[in-house]
Amino acid sequence: MADFNAPPVTQLEGTIFNSFFIPGATLAIITGGIALLSTILLLKKNKYSILSSLTSGIIIMFFEFAEVMIIGSPQGYARVLQIVYFSIGTIIAVISVIMWYIDIKGSD
Repeated sequence: MADFNAPPVTQLEGTIFNSFFIPGATLAIITGGIALLSTILLLKKNKYSILSSLTSGIIIMFFEFAEVMIIGSPQGYARVLQIVYFSIGTIIAVISVIMWYIDIKGSD
């Protein structure tokens, strides 16, 4: 991965990581992968799209929580992005639960 605008590796001192490769790959593959899957399922109006969206929101929140627990919450734009992404995950999860509720009520 390129070092373009990368955070300093010193933020990883005291963690199990030597570089940002594993956290970055996890973010791209798992978090991004489930978000892509959710988008595809929503566009196809698949019956599992709401569950996938809920899972995506929870994974985003979990990733941000784990990030704060492992490397902390550095001041500046990094902290703002952590708050923004956690909020986006929360919004996705809440909207998914609302959609699930509406779907259940509509099928009665």
